[in-house]
Amino acid sequence: MEGDTLMVAMLAGGGILRQSEFTDGNRAGFCLMGACQDCWVWTDSGHRLRACSTIAEDGMSVTTSQPGASWPNHG
Repeated sequence: MEGDTLMVAMLAGGGILRQSEFTDGNRAGFCLMGACQDCWVWTDSGHRLRACSTIAEDGMSVTTSQPGASWPNHG
C-alpha cells in the first residue's frame, strides 16, 4: 500500500525479510526504527537499504541476500 515501508510490504506478501548470515534462521526485523542491523536488504546493484525505514515504491526491486555474499544460503 502507498506509504508502506519495504519491511511491511515484504512481510505482508507472506515472505521473510531475510535469512540470517550467522545461523540457519529467518529474520523479520528487530528494532523497527533503523537502529539495528536486522532488516538490511539490497538493490539489484548492491546498494544496501534498511527495510524498516525505506518507503516501498512502484517497480522497486530488492533482494534479501547481499549480492556476492560468501555465507551459505540456509533457506
